[in-house]
Amino acid sequence: MQLAFTGAPSGAAQSIRVKRVELVDGTGRLIGELTSMHPTVWDQNGTYGAWDQSVPANQALSVSYGLTSPDWIKMGKRYDRTYTLKVVLSLGPTDRALQRDVQLIAPARLPAMVDT
Repeated sequence: MQLAFTGAPSGAAQSIRVKRVELVDGTGRLIGELTSMHPTVWDQNGTYGAWDQSVPANQALSVSYGLTSPDWIKMGKRYDRTYTLKVVLSLGPTDRALQRDVQLIAPARLPAMVDT
């Protein structure tokens, strides 16, 4: 999961914590709660590096969290569908809810018996 933050114009750094991540299907049914892990930040060298989950004042950050996978086997047909990722973050003393629709497209497959 990738997020972007901009620190307050002045003052102390703001701490960030992912409180909950849920994946729901197009009908609103909960597919699973995902665990966030390994927070990283995009640095000046053009790579992701370790991140302490704080946003300094007046600084823009692009960050990434790894997420666990839902139990796709219980899903049945999972491709060519739209899902919603719902996230609750704590930004200092305040909780914020975010959500984003994502599409899971079927992987490309070659027809049988094709020379490659």
